[in-house]
Amino acid sequence: MIEIVPFKAFIYNQKKIASLDKVVAPAYDTVSPEEQQQLYNLSSYNIIRLSLGMDLPGDNQKNNKYTRAAAKFSEWLKEKILVPLSEPAIFPYQIKYQLNNREASLLGLVARFKLQPFSSGNVIPHERTFSAPKTDRLMLLEACQATFDQVYGVCLNAKSDLVKLLRESISYQPPLITTKDKQGSTHTIWAVHQPETISKIANCLSNEKIFIADGHHRYETAINYQRQKQAELKNIGGREPFNFISMFIVDANHQKVEILPTHRLIKNVTAKDKEDLLKKLLVYFKLTKIESLEKLTKLLSNQPTSSLGILIDDKILLANPENNKAIDKLFSDNHTPTWKSLSTSLSQAIIEREILGLENKAKNISYHKDWGSLVKNFKNRKNCIAILTQPVSLEQIQAIIESGETMPQKSTYFYPKPLTGMLINKLE
Repeated sequence: MIEIVPFKAFIYNQKKIASLDKVVAPAYDTVSPEEQQQLYNLSSYNIIRLSLGMDLPGDNQKNNKYTRAAAKFSEWLKEKILVPLSEPAIFPYQIKYQLNNREASLLGLVARFKLQPFSSGNVIPHERTFSAPKTDRLMLLEACQATFDQVYGVCLNAKSDLVKLLRESISYQPPLITTKDKQGSTHTIWAVHQPETISKIANCLSNEKIFIADGHHRYETAINYQRQKQAELKNIGGREPFNFISMFIVDANHQKVEILPTHRLIKNVTAKDKEDLLKKLLVYFKLTKIESLEKLTKLLSNQPTSSLGILIDDKILLANPENNKAIDKLFSDNHTPTWKSLSTSLSQAIIEREILGLENKAKNISYHKDWGSLVKNFKNRKNCIAILTQPVSLEQIQAIIESGETMPQKSTYFYPKPLTGMLINKLE
């Protein structure tokens, strides 16, 4: 069973912060070092200073990015830069955006979500997690006693009334806050206080299964923190804030949930590496030379999900797998045909691991959700190659997780995402 409850969110004080767009930020794990510095420069009150602080020379256990975040958070609360709402609420959250010259919108709900382990079967992950990001998020949570963003959850029940109920709830009241992100998308949030409406929405979600689209490390961190607090405290009633996490929940059956590809830029590739790569690719793929990047992207959109685009120096290649026997030798028998058919699976197994030997060299790979950014970075570097992957569908993800597998690393980018700093969940 799924349980959501209202909470008294903290928001930026619009009497002191004139432009919300200068103080909110993208999800911390999508921010590059360059973007981090830009956000720091944008405002001394930008939420990035809390959600993704900078490491400084001389940092130690008593003075580091986590202690600085806690001190700044406390300072901003005292200065009333951040203020609590007068009463608990749940929060319809709408994002109006453009993608591929098409206007669209996504309507979801932000609320406190009662934590439960993945073993319950009600919360479904699709990615593996790693210890370092969980340690990072736990140290921030312990220091600040708050979360500044939301885990992104998707409900897949075709009979869900969530979108209908959210639309009804926002039809009779003005927004609480609204702002734009750097892509020009408009983010608008309403506060719903009425007990009857909250009860209807909570009941609508009670029998759902929630698929975690984004925020696996944050969700598992919250579970770990909950266990830690349960071990420390006596007389726990189960309603304490550490038993919940702030979640953005969307219904994927009554609106489109966009999943973008995660293209790869592989750095520090020598001329010899490139020469070997071109030879070894022919063992697994049929390679077709393409005249232009525009033609490659158009061709990829009509190819099977296993096809890749590859940029090596001035060569533009379409790669279609054709030697299934050789490819199957690179995968364990545990993987399903759906998993093996993903372009990200083939990129990781064949190019990144087998040919280039990058299994333990993650720093040599950067990820890009649009091919324009990928190509720009490719042209600005000499010793690199670019791999254009294909987007996966929700149906493919469902098939893979229902078989007991997780998706290949960095194979999904759910778009758009809620902004960090719009609704802060203080554990009090």
